[in-house]
Amino acid sequence: MIGASYDSSADIWSLACMMFEMVTGEFLFEPRKGKGFSKTDEHLAQMMELLGQMPRTLAVRGSQYRKYFNRKG
Repeated sequence: MIGASYDSSADIWSLACMMFEMVTGEFLFEPRKGKGFSKTDEHLAQMMELLGQMPRTLAVRGSQYRKYFNRKG
């Protein structure tokens, strides 16, 4: 989403999200496009609402960093 490279830890994250959804029958994240924001904007917002602010060291690795984050995160 932010254009950063990733490794197998992203696969573990995806597996954990799928397991949550299979066990609960609920989506962990269900982003929707809205007036004035994209589906990706909403997805990042939902993730940060649940997990807290994305660490700057991770966020700045993405080629899309400036599109989604300001100096304060």
